[in-house]
Amino acid sequence: MNANLARTLGALAVAAALATWVAFKLHWETITVPTLAKGEALTNPYYALEHFVANLGLHPREISTVRGLQAEAVLVLEEPGDELTHPPVAALESWVEAGGRLVISSALLDAYPALRAWSGIKRAPAAPAAADGKPPASPLIPPPPADSRANCPLMTVRADGTPTGQSFRVCDAGPTLVFDREQPPAWSLSDDRGMHVIRTSVGFGEVTVLQPADALSNVSLKRADHAEMFAAAAGLRHGDTLLIFHPATAAPLPVLLWRLVAPGILFLLAALLALAWRHAPPFGPPLPAPNPVRRSLAEQIRANARFAWRTQHLRGLRNSARRALDEAAARHIAGYGSLDTLQRAERLAELTGLDPAAIRAARAQGAAGRLNEERAAITLMEVCRRILLRMHPDHQRPLV
Repeated sequence: MNANLARTLGALAVAAALATWVAFKLHWETITVPTLAKGEALTNPYYALEHFVANLGLHPREISTVRGLQAEAVLVLEEPGDELTHPPVAALESWVEAGGRLVISSALLDAYPALRAWSGIKRAPAAPAAADGKPPASPLIPPPPADSRANCPLMTVRADGTPTGQSFRVCDAGPTLVFDREQPPAWSLSDDRGMHVIRTSVGFGEVTVLQPADALSNVSLKRADHAEMFAAAAGLRHGDTLLIFHPATAAPLPVLLWRLVAPGILFLLAALLALAWRHAPPFGPPLPAPNPVRRSLAEQIRANARFAWRTQHLRGLRNSARRALDEAAARHIAGYGSLDTLQRAERLAELTGLDPAAIRAARAQGAAGRLNEERAAITLMEVCRRILLRMHPDHQRPLV
């Protein structure tokens, strides 16, 4: 029993010593593991900004064009856009001077030289290389964390060049900003390297430039005091409308065409469908071609007469009566084709007993008169033709 007790006590002593050693060698640290974005946050780069300002009582809205901006709204402009959605700087200047508030990224100062001119804000030149000849830091030394105090120094807020006692911690290791005006900016955030955020008045509006180029992104907005700094720098107030320029939200061309000219598109589709149906092959065997039916001469004459009577235009009927009279006269009068108008009227008058002046007036080419005159001329030529048709070819007298 004594031996077993000794072994048990020895094992307990070793376990206690080991536990004490492990307890002194271990320490606990809190590590924040970022999770991957999902849902709308994965596709919308302004998801965090929209929810942040909505919680402050503002009304965020994404826009794809800067035309027709709401007066006295806050416009966030971080994307220069392409050739189609490139914001016109002249329109932005007029909008700001009328009372609009523009918030831009410092990266846009290089894309819009005109913006630097009328705002007076530009980037400071890059710092020159070290002149002591010392080699740069070894790349094997890891950089400090993004949210460390080395990368996110405490910056001082100044209003009209005077410190207000307020400060924000901002993560910005890039170049600083320069204000090219005699008076100090209305609002600025600076450290010992220079100014990183500037807000200046332009007309009745304001222009705010944020030097951390990605300060409003979904990841950077949660770092340090970026969210609070943005609200103070832009001068956000409860009830403001925040417009976010995002060209990717522009409607595709087919959707835009449908929205503007939907009736025209439907009509064009219907016309194309009808054309395709018209030229499509038939479903069954083709019908046999109908036999051509030729209208008789009498039917043609009656149809022409009905048309002339209905339209009250007898010029064509008068020309037809003249041709019919000349054909009948050519069979009974020798050399009729070589006679002139006066001679033809006299020869027809000799054979028919009608007045030669009336015959000449009825046969006149291009004669235009009233409706009754046209009817009288047609009747006279038809009477003359029928008299000629009643004549025997060998005699020049009507048959009885």
